[in-house]
Amino acid sequence: MIAASFSNPTWNEKGNNHQQYIQDLNDNFDKARDLVYNPKGLEKEVDWNKPWFAAAKRGLERTKQRHSWAIEGKKMNEVVQMSEEQLQARQQSRKEIDQT
Repeated sequence: MIAASFSNPTWNEKGNNHQQYIQDLNDNFDKARDLVYNPKGLEKEVDWNKPWFAAAKRGLERTKQRHSWAIEGKKMNEVVQMSEEQLQARQQSRKEIDQT
């Protein structure tokens, strides 16, 4: 976004405050990053029981769990739990795609 703003020649026109735009862009990026990594700061504002937010929370928990597995050195094939039926269906699907 910053590179795109520098490539836009209209920012050189009189009355345009390019430096303020960049500062606002950085401030908003910092806020968005903080919300991604620390959603607890929004608990009062977010109703985590609403379906969209509840799904986002579940996704965040799964991501945190997988991240902890990576830190512990576990491989994904060690932690993914699939039934024998699911494994066979996956293998069959791959065979059909590969046609081997």
